[in-house]
Amino acid sequence: MSSATSDRKAVNPIVVGSGKLTVGGTAERNNRGKAHLANVPMSKMGVGATTPDDEADDDNVFEATFSRLYGKMSWSEKQRLFWLASTLFFIIGGYWLLRSIKDPVIATINGVEAIPKAKMLSVIVVTFGVAAYNELYDRFEPHELFYIIGSFYFLLFTSIGLMLMHPTYGIYNTDADPSRLLGWVSYCAIESFGSIGVTNFWAFANSVYDLERAKKSYGLLIACAQLGSVAGPTLVTQSATIGIPGLYFCGAGCMGFMVVMVYLYVQRFGTDKQAAEALEEASLKAGNAPAAKPAKKEKAGMLEGLWIVGKYTYVQGITAVSCVFMVEVTIIDYAMKVKNQKNMKLKERHGTTRECTLRLPQTHHTSSVTHPVLAA
Repeated sequence: MSSATSDRKAVNPIVVGSGKLTVGGTAERNNRGKAHLANVPMSKMGVGATTPDDEADDDNVFEATFSRLYGKMSWSEKQRLFWLASTLFFIIGGYWLLRSIKDPVIATINGVEAIPKAKMLSVIVVTFGVAAYNELYDRFEPHELFYIIGSFYFLLFTSIGLMLMHPTYGIYNTDADPSRLLGWVSYCAIESFGSIGVTNFWAFANSVYDLERAKKSYGLLIACAQLGSVAGPTLVTQSATIGIPGLYFCGAGCMGFMVVMVYLYVQRFGTDKQAAEALEEASLKAGNAPAAKPAKKEKAGMLEGLWIVGKYTYVQGITAVSCVFMVEVTIIDYAMKVKNQKNMKLKERHGTTRECTLRLPQTHHTSSVTHPVLAA
């Protein structure tokens, strides 16, 4: 065969540069002896390539500080953190918004003397609520529980807000009566959400975060929760403009935003169950034998926490400190409310009461509500 028509073929090492591949050396040559695609740059087809999710600007001061404090995070991890932090912001913000007005509302409707009884009643309500939550937790995925719990409290707080606008059953009727049901329902509803809503969030967060991601992310989640605990009571300071029923509607809105944030999170990032199913499907398509399913963990009962307290000494210490602290706070808070009410009544007798008017939106008549407890 002639040398003009005989092309030489040889295995050529591919030189990997900074993001490029170059063909050279003894590559295949044409009839003029020139190598095909010589010195032509080609992109690396994903070999060691970086994606936008993994890129980080190390020269950026904010990025460097963030990485030092919380560890290296990809853009996808930061987005995941943003969605979860926003969800917790609405949960804590809505709770503290409603928590700030639960005592004034029940004191106005049922009398300040009803607060200790409502506190004890709320313990019973929360106990049954946690029992119902545990039953639902065994039947539904954590994100599905968000839809159920969020929708329930959205409807509940919206209904309470509407009832508070009623001239007889609501907050316009300032004749305190322990038999009025609305104050008790409002108090117990807020207390139960504080226990169940926050617990459900951490159950969901633990289902989508592994240990390493949790170490990097949970600090920022708590920080966003603190922002919510500040934003909620700050909104309450505008009660003269928004009105007490309006604040309940804002709290219900937080429940709705909580559901929306979880829904969008699942749509964007999926759940751990979906990821496990995808991996199993890919493994089966590759011809691998189906993986053995892990043994089902023994179900933890409602009294599991009490068993842990009895078993570990350091948990007993934490429990004792927490209980003493909450008892002191409850007693001092109630004592201040009772003293404030007595002072307001004394000032009313001498005609020196400084009224605080809460303008509440209503449909039946246009008037304002003035009450010593709410003025506090």
